[in-house]
Amino acid sequence: MTTPNDETTTTNDDQAAALIAALVPKITEALLPTLTESVEKQISGVVTKNTELLGKLSAAKTENGTIQEQLAALTQQIGAGQQKPTEIVLSKADARDTAKYRAARAQAAEAGIPLTIDRGA
Repeated sequence: MTTPNDETTTTNDDQAAALIAALVPKITEALLPTLTESVEKQISGVVTKNTELLGKLSAAKTENGTIQEQLAALTQQIGAGQQKPTEIVLSKADARDTAKYRAARAQAAEAGIPLTIDRGA
């Protein structure tokens, strides 16, 4: 047998469940524009920083030329009897490239001069 108290509890539980079911879509609808704006703001910051860094990287690559061009110029200076270079300077970005760093290090060792990394960029 059910008591009046059990029926009231069931009715209250049903009403609470119905209220939650009705409020969840409305709360979601109210919060969605704020969340969307926040996410778009954060993503636009990432896009801006990415564009800035890619611009710097592109400028560094075009400004310094390739390591092969630098080595060819140094080899030409040495081979043409011009003044012997006192050091080989490698940009910070080129120094992070293992192949370029090894090539420059080998060239410096071959010429008997130090390899210097320009950390100013």
